[in-house]
Amino acid sequence: MDYARETRKLVVNLMAADISTGFETDLGDLGRAGISRIGGAVSPRFYPRGVKHLRRVETGLQTERTHDRFDNIRESSNTASLTPRAGGVSDSGSCG
Repeated sequence: MDYARETRKLVVNLMAADISTGFETDLGDLGRAGISRIGGAVSPRFYPRGVKHLRRVETGLQTERTHDRFDNIRESSNTASLTPRAGGVSDSGSCG
């Protein structure tokens, strides 16, 4: 299951997957069965006024949990980010 929503001020992504221990495939490649994953990310966007070359600030929080049922291993990952976006960038990527 995947869910994604993006607006000017907010980006939200959610995902969940469960591949049972007995799952087999006749076509394609399955890296490993017996894995459950759930995760999400939220990225608010801010548009500061009065800062000459700062167009937007993106913040982000992301988390993911994985459970390997064959080996009974649980993993987790959490990240945070802060990304300033400068103004005056053209389509070619050069600053003007």
